[in-house]
Amino acid sequence: MVVIKKYFATLRSQKQKTFICMYRFLLSIVLVLFALPLTAQIKVAGKVTDETNLPLPGANILVHGTSKGVTTDLDGNYFIEVKRRCLRLSPM
Repeated sequence: MVVIKKYFATLRSQKQKTFICMYRFLLSIVLVLFALPLTAQIKVAGKVTDETNLPLPGANILVHGTSKGVTTDLDGNYFIEVKRRCLRLSPM
């Protein structure tokens, strides 16, 4: 009878350890999934033109509140990855 009690006590402690490990693992996954959108980059692409719809080469595209930016190519196209959607156009 004592052997059976020890067996069930050992089995119960193993189940508790397994449960705690699974709980920690699932909690880690949930935390990572909630943290991913915080670091997500937004890809912004576009074309800068003037009033007559002609491309503006060399126009600066700046991320508001940072020093990050790009310059348009000869066709007025640009591509930038940002964390926020606040962009500012600054002509040369």
